[in-house]
Amino acid sequence: MVSASENGLCNLQVRITEPDSPGQSHMPRRLTVDRIRRIKCDEAKPSCQKCVSTGRRCDGYESIRTPPVMGMPSAWDFISDDSTELDNFSFFQSVTTSTLAEFFDPGFWSDQLLRFAHHYPALWHGMTALACLHRDYVGQDVRFTAPGAREIRSRRFALKQYNKSIQALSELCSKPVLGLEDRIVVLATCAIFSSMCVLQSQQHQAYMHIRNGLKIISEWEIDYQEVTVCGDYVAASMLVLIFTRLDSQVIPYMFASDDATTWIDRQVVPLYAHATFLTLFDAYVSIEAIYNGVMRLVWKFNKRGASYRPIPLTEREAQLQLLQAWDQQLAIVLETLPAESRNSKAVDLLMVRRTLAGLFYHVDLTPGELAADLHFTDSAELVDRVARILGDVGNGHLQRTKAAYTLETGIVEPLFWVAVRCREPQVRRRALRLLRQYPRREGICDGIVAAGTVNKLIEIEETGCPRARGDPEKASPCNDGQWVCEKHRVSTWDFVLQSESEVAVTYRTVEDFALDRPGTKLLYSWW
Repeated sequence: MVSASENGLCNLQVRITEPDSPGQSHMPRRLTVDRIRRIKCDEAKPSCQKCVSTGRRCDGYESIRTPPVMGMPSAWDFISDDSTELDNFSFFQSVTTSTLAEFFDPGFWSDQLLRFAHHYPALWHGMTALACLHRDYVGQDVRFTAPGAREIRSRRFALKQYNKSIQALSELCSKPVLGLEDRIVVLATCAIFSSMCVLQSQQHQAYMHIRNGLKIISEWEIDYQEVTVCGDYVAASMLVLIFTRLDSQVIPYMFASDDATTWIDRQVVPLYAHATFLTLFDAYVSIEAIYNGVMRLVWKFNKRGASYRPIPLTEREAQLQLLQAWDQQLAIVLETLPAESRNSKAVDLLMVRRTLAGLFYHVDLTPGELAADLHFTDSAELVDRVARILGDVGNGHLQRTKAAYTLETGIVEPLFWVAVRCREPQVRRRALRLLRQYPRREGICDGIVAAGTVNKLIEIEETGCPRARGDPEKASPCNDGQWVCEKHRVSTWDFVLQSESEVAVTYRTVEDFALDRPGTKLLYSWW
Protein backbone atom coordinates (compact mmCIF):
# COMPACT_ATOMS: atom_id res chain seq x y z
CA MET A 1 0.00 0.00 0.00
CA VAL A 2 1.26 3.52 -0.75
CA SER A 3 2.26 5.21 2.51
CA ALA A 4 0.64 8.39 3.56
CA SER A 5 2.80 11.23 4.79
CA GLU A 6 3.37 11.50 8.45
CA ASN A 7 1.02 14.44 8.52
CA GLY A 8 -1.69 12.55 6.63
CA LEU A 9 -5.10 13.27 8.13
CA CYS A 10 -8.54 11.77 7.75
CA ASN A 11 -11.16 13.32 5.52
CA LEU A 12 -8.73 13.90 2.66
CA GLN A 13 -8.76 13.36 -1.03
CA VAL A 14 -6.02 11.13 -2.41
CA ARG A 15 -4.61 10.69 -5.89
CA ILE A 16 -2.33 7.66 -6.15
CA THR A 17 0.39 7.34 -8.72
CA GLU A 18 1.03 3.68 -9.51
CA PRO A 19 4.55 2.54 -10.35
CA ASP A 20 5.38 1.98 -14.00
CA SER A 21 7.24 -1.21 -13.26
CA PRO A 22 7.65 -3.64 -10.36
CA GLY A 23 11.00 -2.11 -9.46
CA GLN A 24 9.91 1.50 -9.53
CA SER A 25 9.63 3.21 -6.15
CA HIS A 26 6.34 4.64 -5.08
CA MET A 27 5.82 8.36 -5.35
CA PRO A 28 4.21 10.09 -2.37
CA ARG A 29 0.54 10.95 -2.54
CA ARG A 30 -0.63 14.50 -3.00
CA LEU A 31 -2.94 15.16 -0.07
CA THR A 32 -5.67 17.66 0.53
CA VAL A 33 -5.90 17.93 4.28
CA ASP A 34 -9.03 18.62 6.27
CA ARG A 35 -7.55 20.96 8.85
CA ILE A 36 -10.68 20.98 10.99
CA ARG A 37 -10.18 17.44 12.41
CA ARG A 38 -6.55 16.80 13.22
CA ILE A 39 -6.70 13.04 13.64
CA LYS A 40 -3.98 10.92 12.16
CA CYS A 41 -5.27 8.40 9.56
CA ASP A 42 -4.70 4.76 10.55
CA GLU A 43 -4.77 3.81 6.85
CA ALA A 44 -7.05 0.82 7.48
CA LYS A 45 -9.03 -0.46 4.53
CA PRO A 46 -11.71 0.10 3.44
CA SER A 47 -12.16 2.92 5.96
CA CYS A 48 -10.17 4.55 8.69
CA GLN A 49 -11.52 3.19 11.96
CA LYS A 50 -10.93 6.52 13.66
CA CYS A 51 -13.48 7.98 11.27
CA VAL A 52 -16.14 5.33 11.25
CA SER A 53 -16.03 4.96 15.02
CA THR A 54 -17.34 8.51 15.30
CA GLY A 55 -20.07 7.92 12.73
CA ARG A 56 -18.32 9.77 9.93
CA ARG A 57 -17.64 8.51 6.45
CA CYS A 58 -13.96 8.11 5.70
CA ASP A 59 -12.91 9.93 2.55
CA GLY A 60 -9.32 8.84 2.79
CA TYR A 61 -9.73 6.27 0.04
CA GLU A 62 -11.71 6.20 -3.12
CA SER A 63 -14.74 3.95 -2.77
CA ILE A 64 -14.15 0.44 -3.97
CA ARG A 65 -16.46 -0.25 -6.88
CA THR A 66 -17.29 -3.85 -7.60
CA PRO A 67 -17.26 -4.34 -11.36
CA PRO A 68 -20.51 -5.75 -12.74
CA VAL A 69 -20.49 -9.53 -13.02
CA MET A 70 -20.52 -10.45 -16.67
CA GLY A 71 -22.10 -13.89 -16.89
CA MET A 72 -21.29 -16.24 -19.69
CA PRO A 73 -23.66 -15.63 -22.59
CA SER A 74 -26.40 -18.23 -22.73
CA ALA A 75 -26.11 -20.86 -25.38
CA TRP A 76 -29.68 -19.85 -26.19
CA ASP A 77 -28.26 -16.61 -27.61
CA PHE A 78 -26.06 -18.59 -29.97
CA ILE A 79 -29.07 -20.47 -31.35
CA SER A 80 -31.63 -17.81 -32.07
CA ASP A 81 -32.72 -14.27 -31.37
CA ASP A 82 -36.01 -14.77 -33.21
CA SER A 83 -38.89 -14.09 -30.80
CA THR A 84 -41.23 -16.52 -32.59
CA GLU A 85 -38.68 -19.30 -32.36
CA LEU A 86 -38.09 -18.58 -28.68
CA ASP A 87 -41.82 -18.54 -27.98
CA ASN A 88 -42.33 -21.90 -29.65
CA PHE A 89 -39.31 -23.41 -27.96
CA SER A 90 -40.80 -22.29 -24.65
CA PHE A 91 -44.08 -24.02 -25.59
CA PHE A 92 -42.14 -27.17 -26.48
CA GLN A 93 -40.36 -27.06 -23.14
CA SER A 94 -43.46 -26.40 -21.01
CA VAL A 95 -46.18 -28.32 -22.87
CA THR A 96 -44.98 -30.60 -25.66
CA THR A 97 -42.31 -32.44 -23.67
CA SER A 98 -44.81 -33.52 -21.01
CA THR A 99 -47.24 -34.89 -23.60
CA LEU A 100 -44.70 -36.73 -25.73
CA ALA A 101 -43.71 -39.20 -23.02
CA GLU A 102 -46.37 -38.70 -20.31
CA PHE A 103 -45.72 -41.44 -17.72
CA PHE A 104 -42.26 -42.59 -18.78
CA ASP A 105 -39.66 -39.87 -19.31
CA PRO A 106 -36.44 -40.35 -17.34
CA GLY A 107 -35.32 -36.87 -18.36
CA PHE A 108 -34.87 -37.57 -22.07
CA TRP A 109 -37.45 -35.13 -23.45
CA SER A 110 -37.72 -32.82 -20.45
CA ASP A 111 -34.01 -32.29 -19.86
CA GLN A 112 -31.43 -33.94 -22.10
CA LEU A 113 -32.82 -32.99 -25.51
CA LEU A 114 -33.58 -29.46 -24.34
CA ARG A 115 -29.92 -29.03 -23.43
CA PHE A 116 -28.77 -30.60 -26.69
CA ALA A 117 -31.00 -28.21 -28.63
CA HIS A 118 -28.80 -25.29 -27.59
CA HIS A 119 -25.86 -26.89 -29.36
CA TYR A 120 -27.57 -28.59 -32.31
CA PRO A 121 -29.56 -26.31 -34.65
CA ALA A 122 -31.19 -29.36 -36.27
CA LEU A 123 -32.82 -30.24 -32.97
CA TRP A 124 -33.65 -26.63 -32.10
CA HIS A 125 -35.50 -25.91 -35.34
CA GLY A 126 -37.20 -29.32 -35.27
CA MET A 127 -38.52 -28.63 -31.78
CA THR A 128 -39.82 -25.17 -32.67
CA ALA A 129 -41.56 -26.56 -35.76
CA LEU A 130 -43.21 -29.39 -33.81
CA ALA A 131 -44.22 -27.02 -31.02
CA CYS A 132 -46.12 -24.64 -33.30
CA LEU A 133 -47.93 -27.55 -34.97
CA HIS A 134 -48.72 -29.07 -31.58
CA ARG A 135 -50.10 -25.73 -30.36
CA ASP A 136 -52.38 -25.60 -33.40
CA TYR A 137 -53.47 -29.21 -32.88
CA VAL A 138 -54.47 -28.90 -29.24
CA GLY A 139 -56.01 -25.47 -29.75
CA GLN A 140 -58.92 -26.57 -31.95
CA ASP A 141 -62.24 -27.97 -30.79
CA VAL A 142 -62.83 -31.49 -32.09
CA ARG A 143 -66.60 -31.08 -31.72
CA PHE A 144 -66.78 -28.39 -34.38
CA THR A 145 -63.94 -29.43 -36.66
CA ALA A 146 -64.71 -32.18 -39.14
CA PRO A 147 -61.97 -34.70 -40.00
CA GLY A 148 -59.91 -33.37 -42.87
CA ALA A 149 -61.06 -29.79 -42.26
CA ARG A 150 -58.68 -28.88 -39.45
CA GLU A 151 -56.90 -25.61 -40.16
CA ILE A 152 -53.11 -25.64 -39.77
CA ARG A 153 -52.46 -21.96 -39.20
CA SER A 154 -48.75 -22.30 -38.48
CA ARG A 155 -47.87 -24.41 -41.51
CA ARG A 156 -45.68 -21.72 -43.10
CA PHE A 157 -43.59 -21.15 -39.98
CA ALA A 158 -43.32 -24.91 -39.41
CA LEU A 159 -42.11 -25.43 -42.98
CA LYS A 160 -39.48 -22.72 -42.57
CA GLN A 161 -38.20 -24.32 -39.36
CA TYR A 162 -38.32 -27.79 -40.90
CA ASN A 163 -36.14 -26.65 -43.82
CA LYS A 164 -33.61 -25.13 -41.41
CA SER A 165 -33.58 -28.34 -39.41
CA ILE A 166 -33.07 -30.48 -42.52
CA GLN A 167 -30.15 -28.30 -43.61
CA ALA A 168 -28.51 -28.48 -40.19
CA LEU A 169 -29.11 -32.24 -40.01
CA SER A 170 -27.44 -32.73 -43.40
CA GLU A 171 -24.41 -30.80 -42.18
CA LEU A 172 -24.30 -32.90 -39.02
CA CYS A 173 -24.51 -36.18 -40.92
CA SER A 174 -21.69 -35.08 -43.23
CA LYS A 175 -19.20 -35.29 -40.37
CA PRO A 176 -16.63 -38.09 -40.86
CA VAL A 177 -17.46 -39.61 -37.49
CA LEU A 178 -20.63 -39.17 -35.42
CA GLY A 179 -20.28 -39.28 -31.66
CA LEU A 180 -22.92 -40.66 -29.31
CA GLU A 181 -24.53 -37.24 -28.79
CA ASP A 182 -24.60 -36.69 -32.56
CA ARG A 183 -26.41 -39.98 -33.06
CA ILE A 184 -28.92 -39.23 -30.34
CA VAL A 185 -29.69 -35.91 -32.02
CA VAL A 186 -30.05 -37.51 -35.46
CA LEU A 187 -32.57 -40.09 -34.23
CA ALA A 188 -34.46 -37.67 -31.97
CA THR A 189 -34.80 -35.22 -34.86
CA CYS A 190 -36.04 -38.06 -37.06
CA ALA A 191 -38.74 -38.86 -34.47
CA ILE A 192 -39.69 -35.18 -34.31
CA PHE A 193 -40.00 -35.07 -38.11
CA SER A 194 -42.38 -38.03 -38.07
CA SER A 195 -44.49 -36.29 -35.41
CA MET A 196 -44.59 -33.11 -37.49
CA CYS A 197 -45.86 -35.08 -40.48
CA VAL A 198 -48.50 -36.82 -38.38
CA LEU A 199 -49.86 -33.52 -37.06
CA GLN A 200 -50.18 -32.32 -40.66
CA SER A 201 -51.84 -35.60 -41.78
CA GLN A 202 -48.88 -36.42 -44.03
CA GLN A 203 -48.81 -40.16 -43.42
CA HIS A 204 -46.54 -41.18 -46.30
CA GLN A 205 -43.89 -38.72 -45.19
CA ALA A 206 -44.26 -39.90 -41.59
CA TYR A 207 -43.60 -43.47 -42.77
CA MET A 208 -40.48 -42.27 -44.59
CA HIS A 209 -39.01 -40.70 -41.45
CA ILE A 210 -39.92 -43.74 -39.33
CA ARG A 211 -38.31 -46.08 -41.85
CA ASN A 212 -35.18 -43.91 -41.93
CA GLY A 213 -34.97 -44.02 -38.15
CA LEU A 214 -35.36 -47.80 -38.09
CA LYS A 215 -32.62 -48.20 -40.70
CA ILE A 216 -30.28 -45.95 -38.73
CA ILE A 217 -30.86 -47.96 -35.56
CA SER A 218 -30.23 -51.18 -37.48
CA GLU A 219 -26.94 -49.79 -38.77
CA TRP A 220 -25.93 -48.73 -35.27
CA GLU A 221 -27.34 -51.80 -33.52
CA ILE A 222 -23.96 -53.05 -32.29
CA ASP A 223 -23.24 -49.63 -30.83
CA TYR A 224 -26.61 -49.56 -29.10
CA GLN A 225 -25.91 -52.93 -27.52
CA GLU A 226 -22.61 -51.55 -26.22
CA VAL A 227 -24.43 -48.52 -24.84
CA THR A 228 -26.36 -50.81 -22.51
CA VAL A 229 -23.11 -51.33 -20.62
CA CYS A 230 -21.58 -47.86 -20.88
CA GLY A 231 -22.52 -44.50 -22.30
CA ASP A 232 -25.99 -42.97 -22.49
CA TYR A 233 -28.19 -45.96 -21.75
CA VAL A 234 -31.35 -43.94 -21.05
CA ALA A 235 -31.23 -42.06 -24.36
CA ALA A 236 -30.52 -45.24 -26.32
CA SER A 237 -33.39 -47.06 -24.59
CA MET A 238 -35.80 -44.19 -25.16
CA LEU A 239 -34.98 -43.98 -28.86
CA VAL A 240 -35.35 -47.74 -29.28
CA LEU A 241 -38.69 -47.49 -27.45
CA ILE A 242 -39.93 -44.67 -29.71
CA PHE A 243 -39.05 -46.36 -32.98
CA THR A 244 -40.14 -49.81 -31.83
CA ARG A 245 -43.58 -48.39 -31.00
CA LEU A 246 -43.78 -46.55 -34.31
CA ASP A 247 -42.78 -49.72 -36.16
CA SER A 248 -45.54 -51.65 -34.38
CA GLN A 249 -48.06 -48.98 -35.39
CA VAL A 250 -47.05 -49.04 -39.06
CA ILE A 251 -47.18 -52.84 -39.42
CA PRO A 252 -51.03 -53.07 -39.61
CA TYR A 253 -50.88 -50.71 -42.60
CA MET A 254 -48.51 -53.12 -44.33
CA PHE A 255 -51.02 -56.01 -44.49
CA ALA A 256 -52.57 -54.70 -47.70
CA SER A 257 -50.00 -52.11 -48.75
CA ASP A 258 -47.77 -52.04 -51.80
CA ASP A 259 -45.05 -50.65 -49.52
CA ALA A 260 -44.87 -53.87 -47.50
CA THR A 261 -41.85 -55.14 -49.43
CA THR A 262 -39.91 -51.96 -48.69
CA TRP A 263 -40.53 -51.98 -44.96
CA ILE A 264 -37.96 -53.17 -42.43
CA ASP A 265 -38.08 -56.97 -42.55
CA ARG A 266 -36.63 -57.66 -39.12
CA GLN A 267 -37.16 -56.59 -35.55
CA VAL A 268 -35.00 -53.70 -34.41
CA VAL A 269 -32.67 -54.43 -31.48
CA PRO A 270 -34.42 -57.60 -30.22
CA LEU A 271 -31.99 -57.58 -27.27
CA TYR A 272 -34.39 -55.24 -25.46
CA ALA A 273 -37.11 -57.91 -25.41
CA HIS A 274 -35.22 -59.93 -22.79
CA ALA A 275 -36.50 -59.43 -19.25
CA THR A 276 -33.40 -58.03 -17.55
CA PHE A 277 -35.07 -54.81 -16.41
CA LEU A 278 -34.92 -53.38 -12.88
CA THR A 279 -37.13 -50.29 -13.33
CA LEU A 280 -40.63 -49.60 -14.65
CA PHE A 281 -39.18 -47.59 -17.53
CA ASP A 282 -36.99 -50.51 -18.61
CA ALA A 283 -39.99 -52.82 -18.22
CA TYR A 284 -41.87 -50.56 -20.65
CA VAL A 285 -39.05 -50.72 -23.19
CA SER A 286 -38.99 -54.50 -22.84
CA ILE A 287 -42.74 -55.10 -23.26
CA GLU A 288 -42.81 -52.85 -26.34
CA ALA A 289 -40.01 -54.92 -27.87
CA ILE A 290 -41.93 -58.13 -27.08
CA TYR A 291 -45.15 -56.67 -28.49
CA ASN A 292 -43.27 -55.69 -31.65
CA GLY A 293 -42.04 -59.27 -32.02
CA VAL A 294 -45.60 -60.59 -31.68
CA MET A 295 -46.87 -58.03 -34.20
CA ARG A 296 -44.24 -59.14 -36.69
CA LEU A 297 -45.37 -62.74 -36.26
CA VAL A 298 -48.98 -61.66 -36.86
CA TRP A 299 -47.86 -59.84 -40.01
CA LYS A 300 -45.99 -62.92 -41.19
CA PHE A 301 -48.93 -65.17 -40.29
CA ASN A 302 -51.60 -62.95 -41.93
CA LYS A 303 -54.25 -65.62 -41.52
CA ARG A 304 -56.68 -64.07 -44.00
CA GLY A 305 -54.13 -62.84 -46.51
CA ALA A 306 -53.07 -64.35 -49.81
CA SER A 307 -49.60 -64.97 -48.37
CA TYR A 308 -50.88 -66.97 -45.39
CA ARG A 309 -48.44 -69.44 -43.90
CA PRO A 310 -48.38 -71.18 -40.53
CA ILE A 311 -45.95 -69.96 -37.90
CA PRO A 312 -43.34 -72.52 -36.81
CA LEU A 313 -43.93 -73.73 -33.26
CA THR A 314 -40.43 -72.67 -32.23
CA GLU A 315 -41.15 -69.03 -33.11
CA ARG A 316 -44.42 -69.06 -31.20
CA GLU A 317 -42.79 -70.65 -28.18
CA ALA A 318 -39.98 -68.12 -28.19
CA GLN A 319 -42.47 -65.22 -27.93
CA LEU A 320 -44.45 -66.97 -25.21
CA GLN A 321 -41.29 -67.51 -23.17
CA LEU A 322 -40.44 -63.82 -23.47
CA LEU A 323 -43.91 -62.89 -22.19
CA GLN A 324 -43.64 -65.29 -19.26
CA ALA A 325 -40.15 -64.07 -18.33
CA TRP A 326 -41.41 -60.48 -18.44
CA ASP A 327 -44.25 -61.35 -16.05
CA GLN A 328 -41.84 -62.92 -13.58
CA GLN A 329 -39.38 -60.03 -13.68
CA LEU A 330 -42.11 -57.40 -13.31
CA ALA A 331 -43.38 -59.17 -10.19
CA ILE A 332 -39.86 -58.90 -8.73
CA VAL A 333 -39.61 -55.20 -9.58
CA LEU A 334 -43.05 -54.40 -8.15
CA GLU A 335 -42.08 -56.01 -4.85
CA THR A 336 -39.39 -53.37 -4.42
CA LEU A 337 -41.79 -50.44 -4.95
CA PRO A 338 -44.05 -48.71 -2.41
CA ALA A 339 -47.76 -49.46 -2.59
CA GLU A 340 -48.66 -46.16 -4.27
CA SER A 341 -46.22 -46.89 -7.11
CA ARG A 342 -47.60 -50.40 -7.61
CA ASN A 343 -51.06 -48.91 -8.12
CA SER A 344 -49.96 -46.03 -10.35
CA LYS A 345 -51.07 -45.14 -13.87
CA ALA A 346 -47.59 -46.10 -15.06
CA VAL A 347 -48.18 -49.69 -13.91
CA ASP A 348 -51.65 -49.60 -15.48
CA LEU A 349 -50.05 -48.63 -18.79
CA LEU A 350 -47.50 -51.44 -18.47
CA MET A 351 -50.27 -53.97 -17.91
CA VAL A 352 -52.33 -52.56 -20.79
CA ARG A 353 -49.40 -53.15 -23.15
CA ARG A 354 -48.73 -56.59 -21.65
CA THR A 355 -52.38 -57.61 -22.00
CA LEU A 356 -52.49 -56.37 -25.59
CA ALA A 357 -49.37 -58.37 -26.48
CA GLY A 358 -50.95 -61.47 -24.94
CA LEU A 359 -54.24 -60.96 -26.78
CA PHE A 360 -52.46 -60.60 -30.11
CA TYR A 361 -50.48 -63.75 -29.33
CA HIS A 362 -53.45 -65.90 -28.29
CA VAL A 363 -56.07 -64.54 -30.71
CA ASP A 364 -54.42 -63.20 -33.85
CA LEU A 365 -52.02 -66.14 -34.16
CA THR A 366 -54.88 -68.64 -33.80
CA PRO A 367 -56.84 -69.78 -36.89
CA GLY A 368 -60.51 -68.83 -36.99
CA GLU A 369 -62.40 -66.01 -35.30
CA LEU A 370 -63.57 -67.58 -32.03
CA ALA A 371 -60.41 -67.36 -29.91
CA ALA A 372 -61.30 -63.84 -28.76
CA ASP A 373 -64.37 -65.19 -26.93
CA LEU A 374 -62.07 -67.16 -24.62
CA HIS A 375 -60.30 -63.97 -23.53
CA PHE A 376 -63.33 -61.84 -22.70
CA THR A 377 -62.15 -61.16 -19.13
CA ASP A 378 -58.75 -59.95 -20.39
CA SER A 379 -60.52 -57.53 -22.71
CA ALA A 380 -62.72 -56.20 -19.92
CA GLU A 381 -59.73 -55.75 -17.59
CA LEU A 382 -57.81 -53.94 -20.31
CA VAL A 383 -60.63 -51.42 -20.79
CA ASP A 384 -60.83 -50.89 -17.01
CA ARG A 385 -57.14 -50.00 -16.88
CA VAL A 386 -57.39 -47.63 -19.84
CA ALA A 387 -60.32 -45.88 -18.14
CA ARG A 388 -58.18 -45.35 -15.03
CA ILE A 389 -55.33 -43.95 -17.14
CA LEU A 390 -57.71 -41.48 -18.78
CA GLY A 391 -59.34 -40.59 -15.48
CA ASP A 392 -62.72 -41.60 -16.89
CA VAL A 393 -65.66 -41.38 -14.49
CA GLY A 394 -68.14 -43.16 -16.72
CA ASN A 395 -70.03 -40.09 -17.91
CA GLY A 396 -70.33 -40.40 -21.66
CA HIS A 397 -71.58 -36.83 -22.02
CA LEU A 398 -68.36 -35.17 -20.84
CA GLN A 399 -66.49 -35.32 -24.12
CA ARG A 400 -63.02 -33.84 -24.13
CA THR A 401 -63.05 -30.88 -26.49
CA LYS A 402 -59.34 -30.83 -27.30
CA ALA A 403 -57.43 -33.66 -28.95
CA ALA A 404 -54.30 -34.89 -27.19
CA TYR A 405 -51.03 -35.85 -28.85
CA THR A 406 -48.41 -38.21 -27.47
CA LEU A 407 -45.56 -40.21 -28.92
CA GLU A 408 -45.05 -42.97 -26.38
CA THR A 409 -48.29 -43.67 -24.50
CA GLY A 410 -50.28 -46.39 -26.24
CA ILE A 411 -53.98 -46.73 -25.42
CA VAL A 412 -55.61 -46.19 -28.84
CA GLU A 413 -54.36 -49.56 -30.12
CA PRO A 414 -55.70 -51.62 -27.17
CA LEU A 415 -59.08 -49.86 -27.22
CA PHE A 416 -59.30 -50.46 -30.96
CA TRP A 417 -58.39 -54.14 -30.56
CA VAL A 418 -61.05 -54.73 -27.90
CA ALA A 419 -63.72 -52.88 -29.87
CA VAL A 420 -63.14 -54.93 -33.04
CA ARG A 421 -62.26 -58.33 -31.53
CA CYS A 422 -64.37 -58.60 -28.37
CA ARG A 423 -68.01 -59.14 -29.34
CA GLU A 424 -69.50 -58.77 -25.87
CA PRO A 425 -71.71 -55.69 -26.43
CA GLN A 426 -71.03 -53.75 -23.22
CA VAL A 427 -67.25 -54.15 -23.28
CA ARG A 428 -66.82 -53.26 -26.94
CA ARG A 429 -69.15 -50.27 -26.71
CA ARG A 430 -67.33 -49.00 -23.66
CA ALA A 431 -64.06 -49.21 -25.62
CA LEU A 432 -65.71 -47.29 -28.47
CA ARG A 433 -67.01 -44.66 -26.06
CA LEU A 434 -63.51 -44.06 -24.67
CA LEU A 435 -62.12 -43.67 -28.19
CA ARG A 436 -64.77 -41.07 -28.98
CA GLN A 437 -64.79 -39.27 -25.66
CA TYR A 438 -61.00 -38.87 -25.41
CA PRO A 439 -59.79 -37.98 -28.93
CA ARG A 440 -56.05 -38.42 -29.20
CA ARG A 441 -53.22 -39.07 -31.61
CA GLU A 442 -50.50 -41.50 -30.53
CA GLY A 443 -47.64 -41.62 -32.98
CA ILE A 444 -49.40 -42.42 -36.25
CA CYS A 445 -52.53 -43.83 -34.55
CA ASP A 446 -55.49 -41.48 -34.92
CA GLY A 447 -58.13 -42.20 -32.30
CA ILE A 448 -60.82 -40.41 -34.31
CA VAL A 449 -60.22 -42.60 -37.38
CA ALA A 450 -60.08 -45.63 -35.06
CA ALA A 451 -63.48 -44.73 -33.58
CA GLY A 452 -65.01 -44.34 -37.05
CA THR A 453 -63.57 -47.68 -38.15
CA VAL A 454 -64.94 -49.42 -35.06
CA ASN A 455 -68.37 -47.87 -35.43
CA LYS A 456 -68.74 -49.17 -38.99
CA LEU A 457 -67.42 -52.62 -38.07
CA ILE A 458 -69.98 -52.98 -35.26
CA GLU A 459 -72.71 -51.87 -37.65
CA ILE A 460 -71.69 -54.50 -40.23
CA GLU A 461 -71.67 -57.29 -37.66
CA GLU A 462 -74.84 -56.34 -35.83
CA THR A 463 -76.91 -55.70 -38.95
CA GLY A 464 -75.60 -58.79 -40.73
CA CYS A 465 -75.91 -61.32 -37.91
CA PRO A 466 -79.39 -62.44 -36.80
CA ARG A 467 -77.95 -63.58 -33.47
CA ALA A 468 -76.57 -60.12 -32.78
CA ARG A 469 -79.97 -58.63 -33.66
CA GLY A 470 -81.81 -61.16 -31.54
CA ASP A 471 -83.63 -62.38 -34.66
CA PRO A 472 -82.40 -65.92 -35.46
CA GLU A 473 -85.25 -66.60 -37.90
CA LYS A 474 -83.88 -64.32 -40.58
CA ALA A 475 -81.69 -65.29 -43.54
CA SER A 476 -78.10 -66.56 -43.31
CA PRO A 477 -78.42 -68.94 -40.36
CA CYS A 478 -75.77 -68.54 -37.68
CA ASN A 479 -73.07 -70.95 -36.65
CA ASP A 480 -70.71 -71.03 -33.65
CA GLY A 481 -69.74 -67.96 -31.68
CA GLN A 482 -70.99 -65.92 -28.74
CA TRP A 483 -72.81 -62.63 -29.30
CA VAL A 484 -71.95 -62.58 -33.04
CA CYS A 485 -71.65 -65.81 -35.00
CA GLU A 486 -68.36 -66.60 -36.67
CA LYS A 487 -69.44 -66.29 -40.28
CA HIS A 488 -70.78 -62.76 -39.75
CA ARG A 489 -67.74 -61.52 -37.90
CA VAL A 490 -65.54 -58.99 -39.65
CA SER A 491 -62.28 -60.85 -40.08
CA THR A 492 -60.12 -58.15 -41.68
CA TRP A 493 -60.11 -54.37 -41.89
CA ASP A 494 -57.35 -53.44 -44.29
CA PHE A 495 -56.02 -49.88 -44.21
CA VAL A 496 -54.74 -48.45 -47.49
CA LEU A 497 -53.58 -44.85 -47.76
CA GLN A 498 -55.42 -43.11 -50.59
CA SER A 499 -53.71 -39.75 -50.18
CA GLU A 500 -51.75 -37.85 -47.58
CA SER A 501 -54.92 -37.09 -45.64
CA GLU A 502 -57.22 -40.03 -46.44
CA VAL A 503 -57.22 -43.74 -45.70
CA ALA A 504 -59.51 -46.38 -47.18
CA VAL A 505 -60.68 -49.22 -44.93
CA THR A 506 -61.97 -52.43 -46.51
CA TYR A 507 -64.04 -54.64 -44.20
CA ARG A 508 -64.49 -58.33 -45.04
CA THR A 509 -66.43 -60.85 -42.99
CA VAL A 510 -65.73 -64.57 -42.82
CA GLU A 511 -68.72 -65.02 -45.13
CA ASP A 512 -67.25 -62.48 -47.58
CA PHE A 513 -64.11 -64.59 -47.82
CA ALA A 514 -66.10 -67.80 -48.24
CA LEU A 515 -68.21 -66.32 -51.05
CA ASP A 516 -65.33 -64.31 -52.55
CA ARG A 517 -67.15 -61.02 -52.01
CA PRO A 518 -65.20 -57.74 -52.02
CA GLY A 519 -66.57 -56.59 -48.68
CA THR A 520 -67.34 -53.01 -47.66
CA LYS A 521 -65.03 -50.10 -48.35
CA LEU A 522 -65.13 -46.68 -46.68
CA LEU A 523 -62.92 -43.60 -46.84
CA TYR A 524 -61.80 -41.74 -43.72
CA SER A 525 -59.90 -38.50 -43.25
CA TRP A 526 -57.30 -37.94 -40.57
CA TRP A 527 -58.29 -35.32 -38.02
